[in-house]
Amino acid sequence: MAKQRQPGSARTKTAAPPPQRPQLAESGGRFLQLERETEQEFRPQLLQALQDKVDRFQDPALEVAPSCPGCGKAMGHHDTRRVWWLTRFGRIHALARRYRCRPCRQNRRPLLEVLGVEPGRISGSLARLLAVLAVVAPYPLAAQLAGLLL
Repeated sequence: MAKQRQPGSARTKTAAPPPQRPQLAESGGRFLQLERETEQEFRPQLLQALQDKVDRFQDPALEVAPSCPGCGKAMGHHDTRRVWWLTRFGRIHALARRYRCRPCRQNRRPLLEVLGVEPGRISGSLARLLAVLAVVAPYPLAAQLAGLLL
């Protein structure tokens, strides 16, 4: 015959304390400080090098009026606007020519299409870094880390 449990004989489990949430240390040692100093020192050069590469795409002589996706005819130049987007190294600026097809009411900006960026937004590499932070870290820690990245 099977033993029956008595009401008072069950083991009582003690509640374990909740796990500690990860936190960003105030100082991560001398090497971390050296890394941050180096990044801050060379960030302007990295930003300028990236800006120079973007500027090479802006040559109007190289840009051909795109075809309208609706009717296939060449689009007319409408205007040129200064745009920007945020990268890992800072803000990048460009002069983006906008083309318009009046009959189809379509607009295109070939420079932005080639670069794969949206004006006033963050770049793809920065978006990926921030997405990784959001996935692997609790929100307060991810916000602190994002502040260090930006």
